Amino acid sequence: MCGVRMVTSRACCPCLAFLLSLTTIGLTITAFVTSNWTEGTEKVRGSVEDYTRKINGSKIQISHWKLYITFHCGYWTLCRESRIRGQEERCDSFIQRLPRAEVPKFIGAIAAECGSICLLLIGLFCQMGSCCSSQPSMHRVAALMSVTSGLVSFLGRIFFIIVLNRNVESDGDIWRPVDWWYGWSFKIGWLAFLCDMMSSIASLQAFNTTTAEINQAKRRAQVKKMEEIIDLQLIASRPTVETRC
Repeated sequence: MCGVRMVTSRACCPCLAFLLSLTTIGLTITAFVTSNWTEGTEKVRGSVEDYTRKINGSKIQISHWKLYITFHCGYWTLCRESRIRGQEERCDSFIQRLPRAEVPKFIGAIAAECGSICLLLIGLFCQMGSCCSSQPSMHRVAALMSVTSGLVSFLGRIFFIIVLNRNVESDGDIWRPVDWWYGWSFKIGWLAFLCDMMSSIASLQAFNTTTAEINQAKRRAQVKKMEEIIDLQLIASRPTVETRC
């Protein structure tokens, strides 16, 4: 019964780890390239050309009025869409909107995300190799890559959130969010982290199962060898007993 469970676990865990790693890579890349980590409403200063008011039949231009626009941003772009006159969405580079002091941290967050994707790909190739090889070392490397990529992506997203919160709460002239919340890219990113940890657990379980099977096979071989030696000793001792009689 225990052997059947081991065979079933050995067959299921690598496939589960492979599927989870593939899902993690897809979710991580989707979250990384999209610009919906943060969504909200921003307050900007209006221009003379965009707004005029009619009073007593004459147009009075007002240059110091407040315009509320919706925005969403991610690692790469900050997109804005005005609520008046059906203006189209306009996207700019997010890193250009950051103060110089925050740029190194933001670059570190991007580097961490890229490193996490590379580690995930290495782990995925190791899991593909483990399907063709019975050696447990491939499962161990895949589990190590999954855990490391998860930690690296965790640090990168924490840096990104810190930079984002500092700029949101700074109330500077570059960016003035009135109301904001985390978008679907944020949720996909942390769902990818969860799948990554589950993949590492499945790879570690496959490593333990394969190692246990190899050790059990070695013990069986040793027991069989000892039985053969005992049988040979018994066969060799029989003529001596008959001669003495």
